[in-house]
Amino acid sequence: SSGDTAVNHIDQIKPDVFEGHLRSQDRTLAVLLEQAFRIKEEVAASILSAQGSVQTEALSRRLLESHILTITRIVKQLSANMQVLEGHIAQRDSVTTGTTLAVQCMDQKNMVGIGDLRGRVARYGSQSRVKITLRNYFAHAHPLHTHINYFVLTRVRCLGLNTLHGD
Repeated sequence: SSGDTAVNHIDQIKPDVFEGHLRSQDRTLAVLLEQAFRIKEEVAASILSAQGSVQTEALSRRLLESHILTITRIVKQLSANMQVLEGHIAQRDSVTTGTTLAVQCMDQKNMVGIGDLRGRVARYGSQSRVKITLRNYFAHAHPLHTHINYFVLTRVRCLGLNTLHGD
């Protein structure tokens, strides 16, 4: 039921997936940052080498715009990666919570079952002791019963004979 569903979700979400996303994000970030710093250095070099030149100024502006666009892409990519990771973390937390609840429910059922078994074992032990006691009583009572029956029959015969002879 819910415990089985939680276990299935856990199988689907592995720590390796998160690590893979993080490694991919790190590589993407490194590439984009390298591009941004290269463009920044090109802009700085262009500005220093040809200050005042209209063409150089236009080139510098284009390089600066390119640098700004690259940084914007980096920020957007990082934001998207963070949202994906937040979604994975929320899903994992949800599965963990479901699993915890399922385990607690199973634990409660097991404790009730163990208590029931302890009660049954105690009753069985008590019944077994009573059975042994009764068996011992019957073992001692049987010879007495036989002796009493013999005594009663003997007395009845004696009394029966005396009454018949007395009439």
